[in-house]
Amino acid sequence: MNSKRQTRYITLKLARNWLAVPKSTRFRRMDTGYASSNWVFSCNGSKYILKRFMNPKKNEIEKEYRLTDYIRKARFPYKVPEMLLSKDGKPFIEFDTAFYSMYRFIPGRADLPITADYAYEIGKLAARLHSIFEKPRFQARQRTGFQSLERIMPRLDNAYKTASGKEDQESRAFVSSYKFFNPLLKRLDLSHYKALKPYPVHMDISPDNLIWRNGKIHALIDFANMATYRDALLMDLAWAIHFCCAVGKDYGSYSKALIAALLRGYTTLRPLSKDDLNTLPMLVIIANASDMEFAYYWHLQKGTEEKTKIANMAKMSRWIMENRHYFASCLEDELQ
Repeated sequence: MNSKRQTRYITLKLARNWLAVPKSTRFRRMDTGYASSNWVFSCNGSKYILKRFMNPKKNEIEKEYRLTDYIRKARFPYKVPEMLLSKDGKPFIEFDTAFYSMYRFIPGRADLPITADYAYEIGKLAARLHSIFEKPRFQARQRTGFQSLERIMPRLDNAYKTASGKEDQESRAFVSSYKFFNPLLKRLDLSHYKALKPYPVHMDISPDNLIWRNGKIHALIDFANMATYRDALLMDLAWAIHFCCAVGKDYGSYSKALIAALLRGYTTLRPLSKDDLNTLPMLVIIANASDMEFAYYWHLQKGTEEKTKIANMAKMSRWIMENRHYFASCLEDELQ
């Protein structure tokens, strides 16, 4: 079923798998995000989100339910999405080859411009989340998800084969950026990263997944990656820097002030070694390459215009290479 054409009658029918939703209920569709379609509605004085998964797997939805439930019970000082159990006692229902889940709505402001104060708070949030999952019970045997270098390289190669010879702007931008990334990724020294153990990772600590109230982070949302990805916690931190410290995607660089603030917030709760700080810039470069490949993939799937983003990932990596020593230098006092 095309989710954009889903009738109100069907949406009402789906919601009633969880709640006794009145016939007069109004559903508001949310079109943000890549991985799901969402409808917001009110019932008995509370607000809820009905979520339709784009690429459904039962075990991934069940893992998301268990992990977010564990985070709440571990006294994570921020709200996380609460998945409700359906009348069948499961965190999802299946309808017309798709899977749906129900969440309590978390009010607040999202996607705010990141200031140094906000970056500091984001660093503390990442540290608290990492401390919850850095336990032997969550340790994985191997890295999963396509962000790790050994997994992104084949994807880049396949995308390059697809883009080669095409004349659209996105394909030409991808070919140009690929020629920059391919030799760079092959010469990165990732010996420290490869020695780090993998754990559950959020991989999307970004402005649009943070809910703010009164200048403080109130909630972290979108834990879909955590259900499937296992990687070094340092890689998760690199992605947080990539998403939260960019000086606008059109500028092709990062803010030194935001990087320093985020790292200082993180290290108030979790130490970072010199090896960690020397490796972080390289992991941010991998994040850039992965984000570039995803942008081109999204262009191929949806026909969206992604030329600027694809080109800027190379610009941002050039900035990282020129400023890679800053990551360690901004925490010199803490390392002494």
